[in-house]
Amino acid sequence: MSPRRRTIRSVCLSAFAAAAGAILTAGAALSAGAVDEAVYRATAGRWLIAPEGGGKGCVITLSTETTIGGRRLDGTAGCKGAVPAMAEAASWDFDNEKSGIVFRDALRKRLLEVVEQETATYRQEPAGPGKALVMFPARGSMDRVPSPGDLFGEWQMRRPGGPVLCTVSLLERTAPGDQGSYTLSLARECDAGLVRLKLSTWRIEGMDLMFYSFEGDSLAFTPRAPGAYAKSEKESGKPLDLIKTK
Repeated sequence: MSPRRRTIRSVCLSAFAAAAGAILTAGAALSAGAVDEAVYRATAGRWLIAPEGGGKGCVITLSTETTIGGRRLDGTAGCKGAVPAMAEAASWDFDNEKSGIVFRDALRKRLLEVVEQETATYRQEPAGPGKALVMFPARGSMDRVPSPGDLFGEWQMRRPGGPVLCTVSLLERTAPGDQGSYTLSLARECDAGLVRLKLSTWRIEGMDLMFYSFEGDSLAFTPRAPGAYAKSEKESGKPLDLIKTK
């Protein structure tokens, strides 16, 4: 083969390889940007979006039904006073670039973006002064994220429809060496099973109220309404209600 033909052949092979590489790269990027329908189904449902650390929010419903700008979004009419940025939102979709969710209006204008956290919840950093917004799976009739100030006081533990098993005081005193945790005390007349847990501190984790002992035991409660919690479904044993009394 002449040197000229070898040169032409080499150039052609190089061009083909470059083109093939470009096609493969584009295909991989397109594939990476696609979101499986199962992920939409897993994310769909009722969510509370509210100011972090307290303040009234609103409950929205993420649907899997396609619409202009992504998937249909319901319930935003109730956000007008609480979360104005969401009042005109009409759709939602995943934002793969930022690993979060973007909300758009009926004209596809971006209104709000929230970024996924390690706890499978979402958070939005404010562009200016003000609290960040957080997004949690909705719980009962809760329209805000619990704050410590909402929970200080006296609570009663009881079986649903049953007698009081224990009175618990959630104190304002911070737990030593445990930022974000506070101390609690149990009344003397408490159920023996609860006493054995030796619960000593409490804290808010997401929407849940957590009790801890220094020995590592814990008890999780999920809100149903302001001042009314129920033992988390993740906990074993019989149902247990936690009701604020003072």
